[in-house]
Amino acid sequence: MSLTKALAEFGRGDGIRVNGVSPGLIDTGRFRARGLKSLPASKNLTVEQARDLLVQRLGIARLGTAQEVADVVDFLLSEP
Repeated sequence: MSLTKALAEFGRGDGIRVNGVSPGLIDTGRFRARGLKSLPASKNLTVEQARDLLVQRLGIARLGTAQEVADVVDFLLSEP
């Protein structure tokens, strides 16, 4: 985040925009395979049950999707 802020300040005078995207937990195949893999085995849960348990523990409504991240990046890359 600090690098993003520094680059944004540095490029401002030349009209260069700098944005960063830090999406957090995204419900992808890789996250399911790596991030949720150990929880189901240790507690005898399905991957979906493990995901739902994680969401509940974090106090969030749901995990984000790859498409939502792509939509944000697309917006940031669009002309003002």
